[in-house]
Amino acid sequence: MNKAPGIDLIRRYADGEELTDEERESLRAAMYMIRQTYFPPRTWASFQWSGIDQFMHEIWPQVSNRHEIRSGLFEHGSVKP
Repeated sequence: MNKAPGIDLIRRYADGEELTDEERESLRAAMYMIRQTYFPPRTWASFQWSGIDQFMHEIWPQVSNRHEIRSGLFEHGSVKP
């Protein structure tokens, strides 16, 4: 089982590190949780996962400096979308 925290995986990916398939699954789960948390529920129905790169370019810059992100609220990365 993957022990790497979700936020740590996002940061590692942002730094250009190659991730295993298992790590990428946890990465996507953490990204999905972040997306659903920081955007209004009215947008959830129309949300379509566009991939890791879309998240990194559009969503991560908007949320990466939030206190909840820095403090580890999304660290586990174990909840699957």
